[in-house]
Amino acid sequence: MSSRALIWLSAALAALIVLAIVGQRQTGPETFEAEAIFLPGLMEELDSVEGIEIAQGGNERVATLQRDESGWRVAEKNGYRADLTKVRHSLLGLAEARILERKTSNPELHSRLGVEDIEDGGATGLAVTLTGPATPITVVVGDTAGEYRRYVRRAGEDQSYLIDRDPELGETATDWLDSEILNIEAARIREVTLTHPDGEVLRVSKASPEQTNFTVDAIPEGRALLYESVANVMGSVLQNLTLEDVQASAEIEDGYSVTEFRTFDGLVLTARGIERDDGETWVSFAAEFDPELAAESAEAEDRDTEDGETGEADIDPAAQAQQLNDRLAGWSYRIPGYKFEQLTRRMSDLLQAQ
Repeated sequence: MSSRALIWLSAALAALIVLAIVGQRQTGPETFEAEAIFLPGLMEELDSVEGIEIAQGGNERVATLQRDESGWRVAEKNGYRADLTKVRHSLLGLAEARILERKTSNPELHSRLGVEDIEDGGATGLAVTLTGPATPITVVVGDTAGEYRRYVRRAGEDQSYLIDRDPELGETATDWLDSEILNIEAARIREVTLTHPDGEVLRVSKASPEQTNFTVDAIPEGRALLYESVANVMGSVLQNLTLEDVQASAEIEDGYSVTEFRTFDGLVLTARGIERDDGETWVSFAAEFDPELAAESAEAEDRDTEDGETGEADIDPAAQAQQLNDRLAGWSYRIPGYKFEQLTRRMSDLLQAQ
């Protein structure tokens, strides 16, 4: 190789080295690190977040969450309590999100990622606005991109990103509700009395917590139960009872059935339920404490100290009744149909066919 060729080769290598150094300075760790957190500073301001507003295409409000001294509330559901775990998950998901990749900054391509302007009636993403911090934060959350990854864009900016978190925003106001209504262990139930609007009464009971199956009262002569444990589901209906929707209501309309649950430790829960014309099943609850009922059971005091018998050994039933009324009074709940069926059973449902 001639000396002239060597000189040209050396110059070319030097130029490549310079370009590589410049490129590293422009795209190296320092520059990426400065942008790694999608919403810098949000983590430090989480305690100041007082409201979360979710909107969909056409800038239609989906849900408005408001924080007060007792927790988070869903404005569209008359201020019913929100699921605190879900709210925290969504806020932390936004605060902890790190940028994995820059995506398009061309507004005409935003729709491909679901991050187009939410004012567009055809927009598929959700806009989430956090109020309370000195400067409100609005983010458009678009399509998912694999597990726990989401396309996002800060409102007012063209640049879109792929982040490593999915805040899992509720797409309806109902999605944000605290879904638990009641969780009364079946082992506590002593008696269930169901009164239908037409006057039919169905009563099932246990003489002691150790009794395996509920006894069905007043079985018609010559009839037999479908099977021995057929009434047991009536005693477990309040266990892990969750809502599908909720509305403010002082009292469910006329034509409801009344189901009274009496526990061995004196808690009395009354459920008023109705199936509406549209097929939806709604119920409201009231609680009270009956000290005489608690005293009737010789095992009551022993059950309060047994390990694992009911899972609720430390509960004060009088205090629980007050707490339940504070939480449930004034609300009607739409519950799953299979749960409602247990609140509206008739004697004929428990008996073998003639």
